[in-house]
Amino acid sequence: MSAMMTAADRPGIDGGDPLGGDPEARAAAYSTCLAYSGTWQREGSVVTHKLTDSLYPNWSGTVQPRSIEERAGDLVLRTPQQGPQAAVNEIIWARPTPAVD
Repeated sequence: MSAMMTAADRPGIDGGDPLGGDPEARAAAYSTCLAYSGTWQREGSVVTHKLTDSLYPNWSGTVQPRSIEERAGDLVLRTPQQGPQAAVNEIIWARPTPAVD
């Protein structure tokens, strides 16, 4: 599995080199993106991601549980709250509506 979450309205970086430009602009842009990959296993209302790689290096080799639920026909994964001020992220998968001819 792989996941990538980005904030809306991310700032751009001047130039055509993903590793170039102003270091502060790169840090601002890259701090609004999180990506990881690995394997997954679902047990009831929890899906466990066993990460092999992550844009956040500290997560590589870790296990990340996510609650999972169906909501109005969509599949919703939610991160656990890591502290009283921490954000809880949701990823929602929706099935496309079939095209009508």
